[in-house]
This record gives sequence, C-alpha cells and structure tokens, in this order.
Amino acid sequence: MEEVTYKISFAVNFEVKKRKENSGIGGYEFWGFQGYDKGEDYWDIDDINWDKSKYTDIENKFIAKYLEDNYDEIYEEILDKIN
Repeated sequence: MEEVTYKISFAVNFEVKKRKENSGIGGYEFWGFQGYDKGEDYWDIDDINWDKSKYTDIENKFIAKYLEDNYDEIYEEILDKIN
C-alpha cells in the first residue's frame, strides 16, 4: 500500500460560547489603606465549536483534529477578534 498526502484547505466558521470576565479584585485593604480595584472587562471563551451539518463526516474529522492540534492558536486568534 502506498501512502499519499493531500493538502486540503477550506474555511470553517467557528462558533464560540463566550463569557464576560473582569480583571479586578474588588475591595481590598493593604497596610491599612482601603481601596477598590474595578479592573477591566474582557471576554473569555468557554467553548469553540462549528456547525457539523455543513460538512461531511471526513471534513468534520479533519476540523476536529485541526482544532485539537491548534487549539491554543485558534483560541488566541478568536480572543483577539472579540476583545
């Protein structure tokens, strides 16, 4: 059996479940000084998914594997777009 490699490329619209977070710690006391850190609001991602009905079984396997292998990069790219 001969192994053959094909380069396959197609666009995938990922859907994200996001939640609003805040970097502040709220009220605090430090050496007798009382303060309040309101922080900054930002979005974080709970889940990255796609509409599997738009793709074939084989394409869905490729997408799942690609997402698994490149999760951190995709996660950061999506965060850059939504924040």
